[in-house]
Amino acid sequence: DRVTATDIFVLLGSFKPTCGIVTSVKIYPSEFGLKRMADEDKVGPAELVDSEESSTNNNSEGAGFSVEKLREYQLNRLKYYYAVVECDSTATASAIYEMCDGMEYELSASRIDLRFIPDDMEFDHDPISIANEIPAGYKPPEFNTSALQQTQVKLTWDETDYKRQKAISKNYTKEELKDIDFKEYLASSDDEEEEEEEE
Repeated sequence: DRVTATDIFVLLGSFKPTCGIVTSVKIYPSEFGLKRMADEDKVGPAELVDSEESSTNNNSEGAGFSVEKLREYQLNRLKYYYAVVECDSTATASAIYEMCDGMEYELSASRIDLRFIPDDMEFDHDPISIANEIPAGYKPPEFNTSALQQTQVKLTWDETDYKRQKAISKNYTKEELKDIDFKEYLASSDDEEEEEEEE
């Protein structure tokens, strides 16, 4: 939920050999993720919907959900997307693999799982995030995966987009305001019309 292609590009770029190049990073939705997100749009998270009937057991949280079902859901969310990293050579890719496979991202408790894929592999869906350079003033995201390290699991299904929260709470200069694409932070009228039609 919190990691973009830019974050991965910066991270893996810091482990590449001196003469190596990370060409690009693209994040794609997985088939599993697309199906689950479509279902969630209709009825919500499957694990939580199924657990509502049994939420009176001793393993329930204040919100009425089973803690273990909530943890299961949050762990499944880690499979909704995958990133494809392109390097200039096999040597660069191998060096990054040796250094980063299994490594924890920042202090998030999320570990990096790297695999090699064929150069001619084709993807059925468009990437949702692409990076091929480090933006000026880049700062890595600060987050943790509570399902992997805490007894109190945080539900992230309907949380406010953290980038939107960050953007609306910052004090911008007039010059910065000119460069902002506000469409990224506003709901579209199409979404509102769809909701009205459903009612």
